[in-house]
Amino acid sequence: MSNFFSTTFRDAQLVSRDSQADEEVAFVEGTLGQGAYDILDLGCGLGRHCVRLARHGHRVVGLDINEDYIKVAKAAASEANVSVEWMVSDYRFLERRDRFDAVLSFYSTFGYHSDTENLDVLKRMASALRRGGYLFLEILNRDFPPYGEGYIRQESLGTATIFKKHQLRAIDSRLEMEWIHVSEQQYVETLKFEFRLYSLHEIISMLNSVKLSPVYIGSSISNPKFNIHGKKLFITAVRF
Repeated sequence: MSNFFSTTFRDAQLVSRDSQADEEVAFVEGTLGQGAYDILDLGCGLGRHCVRLARHGHRVVGLDINEDYIKVAKAAASEANVSVEWMVSDYRFLERRDRFDAVLSFYSTFGYHSDTENLDVLKRMASALRRGGYLFLEILNRDFPPYGEGYIRQESLGTATIFKKHQLRAIDSRLEMEWIHVSEQQYVETLKFEFRLYSLHEIISMLNSVKLSPVYIGSSISNPKFNIHGKKLFITAVRF
């Protein structure tokens, strides 16, 4: 898995989403209310949420499987003169219990494994929360029509272009993705990966089974009305 999250993925996805971090952090803090909180960011990437949250006085732990990402995140924290606890680890082995007021899982960090493993990950997220703590979960929506139809699109980043192919396997609801990276009209690499997509009723059932109750269901943090045919699904759930 760590080999997939290469420079191509970092440049195409994480850097391009940096401008959204302020809005996402504001949503988290608006949900938590005033005060300083213990927050865990799973799949923290380049640390864009962690650094901002730490700058606001929160006690933050950033976890990612990719050591190179953590190195970049550490440099960002150092430059911002903030303290963040960084962990290079697979979230499937998360062992912290009753430790956090919030767990963040943004940008489809969840779903790369089997259904059994994915449910166990949710259990670990829930266990990491104190009672009354919040899980902020962003995933891709199983019922987004283009996934079932299959589609190709391209993104340009300076002199680089990434061609993205997506196809949903209906039999097991796993999205197959192939990204072809071309730079200055020269082929660079092809990345292939897949992960499980969940419908709203599926993910709610899973959350309830691990003692997490949704309190916000939307197509994004700025759109609290869920669109069944929308591309994404954003849920805030509280541990009971």
